[in-house]
Amino acid sequence: MTREELESIRQESYELPNNVLTAVPFPIVSVRTSTYNHGAYIRDCIEGVLSQKTDLPVEYIIGEDCSTDGTREVVFAYAQKYPDIIRVITADRNVGMKANGYRTRSACRGMYVAICEGDDYWTDPLKLQKQVDFLEAYPEYSLCFHNVSMKYEDGSREQHQAYRPKGMKSTITLEDVLWSPLLITCSVMFHNGLLREYPDWFFEAPFGDWPIFVFLAQRGDLGYLDEVMAVYRVHSGGMYSGADQITRLQQRLWFLERMREYLGAEYSDILEQLILMCNIDIEMVKHSMKLTDGAVQNRVASARARLQTESKADRVEQLWTKWYVARAFTAHDVGDQASARGAI
Repeated sequence: MTREELESIRQESYELPNNVLTAVPFPIVSVRTSTYNHGAYIRDCIEGVLSQKTDLPVEYIIGEDCSTDGTREVVFAYAQKYPDIIRVITADRNVGMKANGYRTRSACRGMYVAICEGDDYWTDPLKLQKQVDFLEAYPEYSLCFHNVSMKYEDGSREQHQAYRPKGMKSTITLEDVLWSPLLITCSVMFHNGLLREYPDWFFEAPFGDWPIFVFLAQRGDLGYLDEVMAVYRVHSGGMYSGADQITRLQQRLWFLERMREYLGAEYSDILEQLILMCNIDIEMVKHSMKLTDGAVQNRVASARARLQTESKADRVEQLWTKWYVARAFTAHDVGDQASARGAI
């Protein structure tokens, strides 16, 4: 979808009547939620935002995408009950994930933006205050994020498993973000003023969060708060978690190739290596192969030898070690992003 198409949809959308522009003329934080058919989850999401304890002026923007499962009615009822804080942006037809995200993003007026998609929820009532305090104390950081619990709705894994291991470093760089998104959207807060213009390819990206994290990491490091303050739901209806392994890897490959063009020579070496690793992962999944298979071992050895140069030997070895560790976490599911990220 092009920038022009997204802008056209934004202009045809409308906002439910509210008092927010009068009650909160200068918000410090804009919280935004995109939701579609989250009927089983949306109340938890909204209540987690409304339960925040802070003296900061906050506006809450919900993009409701013409849901058919009761989500729309729930969102409209909350908007009517809380007209001084909730702004609902919608249309009389389904516009899709990208357009819904675009119109909610465009509506944010706050100095800082926090995100909680409609199937996730916040658990710490001091979350917003803690993150604003961090960004005010360390203005050189463009974003801060925190740990979350992973909740698998199908019961396939432990219901509340921490996403980030203890001892994770507190400062994340652009190179770290290229290796893996690292962040869950319901955990982030960032400086709104840093994101004003986007390259054209951004509007065609299969996901919006990872590119935004890269754009922000270009403008400052990302700070990590080692506290669990939200729940991220993994379910078949999720925008990303429901995708199959091949689709996930192909989306990752598309993004890495765009990053190689966008970031230029400074990051070309690491991106060449990451693209190659991703292609190997795709091959492994397509043919149900494992790291122990001879064909894979030969391909990996050949790739490492080709990339290995005297000036870059240490960095190449670090990258491939990370890749091996990630695969050890996913012996039967090399496309599982969550496990791969846990190796960072």
